[in-house]
Amino acid sequence: MFENCLDLQACNFSIDGANNPIVSMANMFKDDWNLTALTMPTLPRNAEYPLVRMDAMFQGCRDLATRVDLSTIYMNDVTDMSWLFYQCTSLPSVKLPADLDTQNCTALQYLFGECRSLNEVINHELIDTRSSLYLTGMWGYT
Repeated sequence: MFENCLDLQACNFSIDGANNPIVSMANMFKDDWNLTALTMPTLPRNAEYPLVRMDAMFQGCRDLATRVDLSTIYMNDVTDMSWLFYQCTSLPSVKLPADLDTQNCTALQYLFGECRSLNEVINHELIDTRSSLYLTGMWGYT
């Protein structure tokens, strides 16, 4: 959607998630090097059209230096979170949903890989890796 938007500096991403289901957020902001601020929408559970992909969503957003709050997104149907924040080298904090259940997620490799400034992941204890087939570098270089 916004992949490789090198001039994008801020995004107030708003959408009526109840009436406009999103099944994939893969690569959504990938390689938006200059993105520094972001507001995410509220995306409730949609049983008919579940959100299943978030892979590489923020990969390469190296200037993203504010907390990414994903707490308003229903992520329990996501099967691929690999590379989600990979190379977000300025990212200080991530807030995950309080009801996060990753039992359906089979890919978590490089989830926070090379996030050198990351010092807080709120609700990280809810990341259950038992179903994941791919875990390489999940916290690599953080």
